[in-house]
Amino acid sequence: MSCTTGYGSWGDGGFASAVGRGGMTMENDIEYVGRLDGDDLLRTASVTWVREAEKASGELLTSGTLMQRAAAAVARVVADEVRRLRAERVVVLVGPGNNGGDALFAARDLARDFGVRADVVLVAGKAHEEGLAAVRDAGLDVIEHPQGPHSECGGEHCDGPRSLQTITAADLVVDGILGIGARASRGSNGSHGEDDSDAAPWASAVQAIGRETQVVAVDCPTPGITADRTVTFGALKTSMLLDPRAAGEVVVVDIGLAELDGLSTDALRWSVQQYAGRWPIPGPHDHKYTRGVVGMATGSNAFPGAAVLGTVAAATAGAGMVRYVGPSRPSDLVLAAVPEAVHGMGRMQAWVVGSGIDGVSEREKNSERYESAIEVLGEAVPVVIDAGALTWLDEIERPEGSVTVITPHAGELASALTLLGITDDGDDVTREAVEADPVRWARRMADETGYVVLLKGGATVIARPAQRSADGIAYDRAVFVENRSPNWLATAGTGDVLAGIVGVALAAGIEASAACSVATYIHGRAAHLANPGGPVRALDVASNVGRAIAELVEIKTRFDDDLHAGRL
Repeated sequence: MSCTTGYGSWGDGGFASAVGRGGMTMENDIEYVGRLDGDDLLRTASVTWVREAEKASGELLTSGTLMQRAAAAVARVVADEVRRLRAERVVVLVGPGNNGGDALFAARDLARDFGVRADVVLVAGKAHEEGLAAVRDAGLDVIEHPQGPHSECGGEHCDGPRSLQTITAADLVVDGILGIGARASRGSNGSHGEDDSDAAPWASAVQAIGRETQVVAVDCPTPGITADRTVTFGALKTSMLLDPRAAGEVVVVDIGLAELDGLSTDALRWSVQQYAGRWPIPGPHDHKYTRGVVGMATGSNAFPGAAVLGTVAAATAGAGMVRYVGPSRPSDLVLAAVPEAVHGMGRMQAWVVGSGIDGVSEREKNSERYESAIEVLGEAVPVVIDAGALTWLDEIERPEGSVTVITPHAGELASALTLLGITDDGDDVTREAVEADPVRWARRMADETGYVVLLKGGATVIARPAQRSADGIAYDRAVFVENRSPNWLATAGTGDVLAGIVGVALAAGIEASAACSVATYIHGRAAHLANPGGPVRALDVASNVGRAIAELVEIKTRFDDDLHAGRL
């Protein structure tokens, strides 16, 4: 059972719904997925769903059969890596729970079935009892790693310095410390929000892993560890999409989890082919109004560059018309940078509001710009609320059924949640809390406001309000994740560019969450095209948006040609 393949969730026939089956291969019960920052459609399951599926598996769980199947698959993958690398020293790091149990039985299977004898290091002071007995019965060396700089093990196999020497000397390490017991996400730099990996009792063991050492993770990598390969069970996990580089190449193993009723998809990342099918391509009868007019209420005399960046991005993304509304200084700069932009109010099909505006100051002064923006935001036209305008969320009254997208980063989302009185068990929501669990907080904001939330980060999370049945039960909770953008995008002004692209997509009539997803992909691709593998300027990203879209058009054209020629 795997949640990694299938057709597009917005399938309406034709291109967008007929692609997405990536080049994944199956060998018995193991599916090779590969790296999670590639081109394919990916679906993931939540930890809660996996736990429920395990419980529903009944005797397969209680008898230990699921664990034995998981261990056998890990052993197979590790044995293949040992042969490929000609590894001589294999070390299995074992945590306190069932993930450690998987790793222990895998160590037993490596010795019994493949002749690979691994050193076993217990990093948590306790371990799965049956698994530990199996390892000892196999005659494997067991080392107990101390739990802190001043800890004493007390166990018969305790040898702190030896454990570190063993880990450092390893050619291959099996990470069986936490698995899905870890928190659901990492920061873009590999840190783990509130779960600081440096404070964990096994931190010294993790830090002892050599830079050249190959790592195979069991189910999910432990925070602080970047795996070369991850063997996961039943389905991809959402945490892997949020930090794809930490998981390395991924294989999904069918261990026989029970099938549950209802939608299991927790997060979804579109394939590049699906994005190509979403972006509108003008036909011979289109004109500027059918292609979409986007209004930019952005920039200020203090921050005029935001107006230029968003407007350049909107024009380059192919808006039928860009209208700019703002003060004199940014207006002059926009006129110089985008002479085709029309200045002043008029017919709009979407608005972008807030980039480069000091929202707090404008609100305190009750300025004319603040009042006119609140009036615009009260109209039914689709709107992107960015940056400074996020500080007005408690004053904004959007018409029922109108399309609203907000585009915060983690700190802005934390502030917006606090502004709206949404707490973390009574405490103010912090940036660290959002970074530690972006899916939770993006969903929470979407549900509380009815808005689509585009939460910017190393992996961008897009959450829709929960769809509810007639009796009020929430369904279709899937968020969308775009994780292929270069980390060089973490620089001033790139958020203004993204807001402009989203505005164009909304003006063209693309559904809001789809508009956010495809715009985020285009944004990341434009950054890559601006300077592959290196730092980028926001203006260069904006200038390369058209090239990124041209790539999608070419993919769509090739698909159509293949379809008409009968090659699909």
